[in-house]
Amino acid sequence: MNKKYIIILQIFALLNFNLTAAQFPGKKSKKNFLAIDNITYKVGDFISFGQPIKGKNYASIISFKRKSFLDNVTDVSNALSGKDIESTKFTLGTKDLKLKKDAKIKFFKILKGKENKEILYAIVSYTKEIDLAIPINNALELGEIKSNNPNFNPSINQKGDTDDTHIKSFSSDFDVKLLSVKGDRNSQTITIEMLIKHKIVHQKMCLNYGTNDAKLYDFEGNEYLVKEVKIGAIKKNSYNFGGYVCNKIPTNIPVKATVTFKQILPDKSKMSFFTIKVGYTPFDSYDYEYGNIEMTNLNVEWK
Repeated sequence: MNKKYIIILQIFALLNFNLTAAQFPGKKSKKNFLAIDNITYKVGDFISFGQPIKGKNYASIISFKRKSFLDNVTDVSNALSGKDIESTKFTLGTKDLKLKKDAKIKFFKILKGKENKEILYAIVSYTKEIDLAIPINNALELGEIKSNNPNFNPSINQKGDTDDTHIKSFSSDFDVKLLSVKGDRNSQTITIEMLIKHKIVHQKMCLNYGTNDAKLYDFEGNEYLVKEVKIGAIKKNSYNFGGYVCNKIPTNIPVKATVTFKQILPDKSKMSFFTIKVGYTPFDSYDYEYGNIEMTNLNVEWK
């Protein structure tokens, strides 16, 4: 077999691999899948989208550009010539997915997550160029895809004081408890009150309230900005220079923190997503770490 023929075979082998596996990782499957809603999902079924849990973006649904045949030819050519292959870019799906009525399952991909636990993704077409990867069980839990089972209710693993509020702490060392979500009709504000506690050495904690650091979303995708933040007795409003407020969180001592958002009409009985950036460090140190407090499905009590 001559060298040219061997190279041609290699090219076709690489093309076949790229077309089936390179765009979204995992093992391809066309087997039916019994999901947590007791519905069997199969290739050819249609997916209906629910509300994005992060306001403008879905938390579980991933979008990526589908590679064309020419893209794959270019990848192979680059690989054979020693050049880098352009990697696929993955982003979270946006609220526009809700308008899509005909997202059809093309096949499934199986990935191994933490502790080798398998996660099944449905790969569906969104546009002529964009595909979506949907982890069916996770998306069902979050209500980001709709179930055909009328008896299924989305259930989120970690809950707050309200039945369907999900809370994510900025660090595994800190407990974050939601105390209340209160709306003030007169000032047209919503205040989120939290209780923060830890068991490690005394900490300095800062809440960042810059434009990109603290946001609140309603279920129509509207975005609201901060008016005031407070940790313990220390507070700042959005007009203060610096963009953050800091205070000491002693070991095993719970401290209240509040974040107030402005320009919200009192017809909003429930908010979709709240996030704020947090910096924290041992109290006698300046070696900050960063994370985000996130809360979803917040019931508002207006007064």
